[in-house]
Amino acid sequence: MNDVREEVKDIFKEQYDRMYIGRLEDLLGQRCRTNLSPMEPVQRSALETNYVLKRGSVVQMILRHNGTLLQTTAKAQTRGAPGQIIPVKVDSTARVVKAKVINQSLVEWVSS
Repeated sequence: MNDVREEVKDIFKEQYDRMYIGRLEDLLGQRCRTNLSPMEPVQRSALETNYVLKRGSVVQMILRHNGTLLQTTAKAQTRGAPGQIIPVKVDSTARVVKAKVINQSLVEWVSS
């Protein structure tokens, strides 16, 4: 009985967070596909994807592990928007790994 514990999650809030923009910073620089209504939350689906990386773009890739920060260069294998996970090819090893897009010149390694 000690292995059983109760966990309460607010599923509606999690779903709401995925559907709507919650912070003004996430809206800045975005373009809308549809008209927005005053005083209504902005749905993520109403915004165009803001691709900051083109396929073939050279980027800095960082890896954080146990307080250590490693950095190398890589080449984007697909286009990418901030927050997306894309494949990148590491220049030094020619190995393709997955990385999260941070901005137009920086990605963070997430797995191989």
